Amino acid sequence: MASLRSKTFVVGYVAVALIGGAFWLTNMKQPTAFAEGLKRAKSDMTRNESESIAVVELFTSEGCSSCPPADENLRRIEGVAIKLGQKVFPLSFHVDYWNRLGWKDPFSQVTFSQRQREYAELLGSDTYTPQMIVNGTSEFVGSERRLSDQAIRKALEIPAKHTIALATANIDDQSRLSFRYQITGPLSMAREKGDEVLNIAVVTDMESVSVARGENSGRKLSHVSVVKHLQVIPLSSLEGMFEFERSLVKPKHSRVVAYVQSMSSGAVTGASALGL
Repeated sequence: MASLRSKTFVVGYVAVALIGGAFWLTNMKQPTAFAEGLKRAKSDMTRNESESIAVVELFTSEGCSSCPPADENLRRIEGVAIKLGQKVFPLSFHVDYWNRLGWKDPFSQVTFSQRQREYAELLGSDTYTPQMIVNGTSEFVGSERRLSDQAIRKALEIPAKHTIALATANIDDQSRLSFRYQITGPLSMAREKGDEVLNIAVVTDMESVSVARGENSGRKLSHVSVVKHLQVIPLSSLEGMFEFERSLVKPKHSRVVAYVQSMSSGAVTGASALGL
């Protein structure tokens, strides 16, 4: 990806559903709790060599008539993962290039469209909706259930290289939320400053919108795991902090999803989530 290879970019499921992650850390404001969580993550990695995750990124738009079936597929994927106890992380990125058809998708961001174009360059694919990408390396039409199940199954057969501990941090600014992260696993030095980044997605559990214009005019559309903000942190260290605006969060209906990704290959090598 162009920006994954060269610079940090900020894009704007923080949600409550307990899908995946190396482990869940809630209400962790004390250093001892964070240390205990990190110890548990290391223990999990040692005990379970088959630890695996699947980050499912769907590029969609309310202005695209082909997208609702893909949105429904993402909802199905979420439900199956919960039922089976799989560590699957659905993420719905709404692009902005369909807004020209008369309906402005309220969740669309130009930076999400840019992220999809970077994937197209990296994977040698076209830019289209609905597009689904699993663990940064497998792309296909997002409404194709057989292909999505196949890609997720394949991803879950590969052990994760990284686990991520997340914890809240106390700050004086009441308008922002702050978090600490610590990663277990090796960082590649394929580049001068390292090859991996940590993606921080702020995600809302569910959103519903009545579309008044465009290709989906007259329909009420529902979306799961809607990304409201994406922050990308180059990893030169295995620990650090990040923060974002409190206004992005719907209490008890949001989560932060953190996932490690290679800048050179796009491969996702670890993921975790923290409900807010």
